[in-house]
Amino acid sequence: MHWISRAVATAALLGLCAGATNANPYKVLYRFGATPTDAGQPDGGLYLDGAGNLYGASASGGDGYFRGAVYRIAPDGIESVLYSFKGVSAGDGQGPNSNLIADANGNLFGTTGNGGQGCSGAGCGTVFEVSPSGAETVLYKFGGGADGENPIGLVMDASGNLYGATERGAGTGCDGSGCGTIFRLAPDGTETVLYKFNGANDGQYPVSRLLLDEQGNLYGATAGQNQPGGTVFKLSPDGTLSTLHTFSGGADGAAPASGLTFGKHGELYGTTILGGGSGCGGAGCGTIYKINRDGTGEEVVHAFNGADGSDPESEVVLDKRGNLYGTTYSSGEHNWGVIYELTHDGSYNVLYNFCSRGECRDGANGIGRGGLVLDSHNHLFGTTEQGGHRDFAGVAFTIRK
Repeated sequence: MHWISRAVATAALLGLCAGATNANPYKVLYRFGATPTDAGQPDGGLYLDGAGNLYGASASGGDGYFRGAVYRIAPDGIESVLYSFKGVSAGDGQGPNSNLIADANGNLFGTTGNGGQGCSGAGCGTVFEVSPSGAETVLYKFGGGADGENPIGLVMDASGNLYGATERGAGTGCDGSGCGTIFRLAPDGTETVLYKFNGANDGQYPVSRLLLDEQGNLYGATAGQNQPGGTVFKLSPDGTLSTLHTFSGGADGAAPASGLTFGKHGELYGTTILGGGSGCGGAGCGTIYKINRDGTGEEVVHAFNGADGSDPESEVVLDKRGNLYGTTYSSGEHNWGVIYELTHDGSYNVLYNFCSRGECRDGANGIGRGGLVLDSHNHLFGTTEQGGHRDFAGVAFTIRK
C-alpha cells in the first residue's frame, strides 16, 4: 500500500477527527491486516535504516501461522513480510514483543515472548536473527529455568554481544515464577545470566530493553510488585546491581513500562504508566521522569492528567535540542492515546490525538516497548497496536515534529 495514495484520505480524516491539537501533518504510512497473511498488531517500535526503510515486528499475523511476523516498510510505503513465525511446534518463536536492532550487515535481531521450548508447551521465548533476505535463525531458546523466560528486547555492544532481560524465570521467587534476569548472548550462542532478580530490594519483572553506556553499564527498569512502584537499576560490568530509584507509587510515579533514554547531559529519561497525581481513577495517569546515572535527582518532568494522555508505555526519543517525544496508550481527545512533545523548557504539547473508530481509522493505542524513531528531516515514525483495517490490526505512521 502506497502512503502517497493515502494522502488525500488522510487529509479528510484530519478534518473529521482533528482539533486544534492535530495541526501537525500526520500520515498513515501503512494499515496492517490488509490480508490474512499480513503482519498485525505491531508490539514494538520501528528501526530505521540509512536508506529510509522501516523495520518492525508484529505480535500477530504472518503467512498462515498467525504467530507474528517481521516486516519492512519501504520509503514508497510498500510493506513486505520478511518472516512469519510458525510457533511452538516449529521451535522458531512466537509473538515477537519488542524493537528490532540491526548489525552493520543489515541483519535484524529481536526476541519472542513465547515459542522455542519449555514453559508448559507454550515455549519460554527466543532470541532470533533475520537476514536481509528474510532467512530466520534462532540464536537461543530459553528453557524457563535458571536461564529465564519471556525475553523482552536487545541491545548490542561493539563486539556483537547481545544483552537483554527476561520478565520471569531464574528462581522460585515472585509467586514461584522467578523474578526475571539480565542476560548476555555471545556471538557463538552462549547465554550467560548476569543477574537474577530476587524481588526483595532489587525489584522484579524487568520491563523493555536495556540501555548500554560507553563503560559497559546496563540500565533498565522493573515493573515492581513487592516494590509497588517499581525500580530503576544499573548493572555494572562486574555484575553488581545498584537500585537507582524505587518508586513510591505516588507523586514520583509508579509501574515503569518502558525502557530508558539518555538525555543530552547523560541523565536518564523514562515513563511510568501510573502515579504522578490523583487522576485516572485515583491511581494517577502516569509520568515522564528523569534521574541521574548515580541515582540522584529523580524528578517528574511531566505528570499526565488524562486529557493530555495516560498510560505512556513507550520510550521517549530525544532530539538535538533536548525535546522529548513519545506516545500514550490511552486517553486524549478521543480516548485512543496521543503523540506528545515535551520541550527542553518543560512545555508539553499534544501533537496528535489518535482516532480509531468509524471513518477515522488512523490508529489507536500508541504502542509500548518501542517508542518513536526520529530521522534527520525531523520526521517521527511509530506504530499503534489498534486501529487500521477492521480497527484492530494497527498502523505505522509518521508525523513532522
